[in-house]
Amino acid sequence: MIIYLSINQICTYARLIPIAHCIVEMLNDEIIEATNELIEVVMAVYSQTDGRDVTKRVETI
Repeated sequence: MIIYLSINQICTYARLIPIAHCIVEMLNDEIIEATNELIEVVMAVYSQTDGRDVTKRVETI
């Protein structure tokens, strides 16, 4: 399948690339932040168990 793009369409897409790149960077930052928060929660739960099985601790709560 051949897709024909007009010069106007190409310019429009070219203008969207930096915006898309910015959105991806923002999403990456959000993912990193959320992952760090999740790690903190897991470590907090683990520290309350004194090294015992974390899954058993979570199930009893």
